[in-house]
Amino acid sequence: MTDKAITIQNQLRPGDYKKFLVIDTFRIRWMFTVLSNSAGALIIALLIRNVMKYDLLMTLLWFVSVLALMLGIQYIFIQLQCRLAAKKDHLHQFDIEQTMRFDEDELIITADGWNWTGKIPYESLIRVVESADAFYLYRSIKTASLISKKEISADQSEAISSFLKNKMGKYYMSI
Repeated sequence: MTDKAITIQNQLRPGDYKKFLVIDTFRIRWMFTVLSNSAGALIIALLIRNVMKYDLLMTLLWFVSVLALMLGIQYIFIQLQCRLAAKKDHLHQFDIEQTMRFDEDELIITADGWNWTGKIPYESLIRVVESADAFYLYRSIKTASLISKKEISADQSEAISSFLKNKMGKYYMSI
């Protein structure tokens, strides 16, 4: 497929990174986020109930309040994480022009001006997620390559979507 490979230019911007973290936490892994925060909120609500001797309704109100607080703290943590990543940029990941080539068996990423090329075999991807704004190619539960749809044409977006759906099968999801 080398003559039919899809090649695009892409840049990761701090705003795209922040959107990725929010979508990953609250839309893609929402069940884990809700369950883990609910467990913590339930423990805190039950502890408060035992100490203060509240009835069931008051305990439920404490649970909802603590859950909302925990989700809010998680969102604020994401905001801070994005600010620090954008400010320091230790990985030199922001605003670097990348050439991404979707070959038959692997994605080849070249960071322009850095003399660096990375290859990601499609079988090493655990999931691909397409949102209205981007494609997220997950290599692990915490690591993903991001392709912003703002940086590519509608035809390129459709070609990538079709190609990745075919390659990833049940590991491809749209949100």
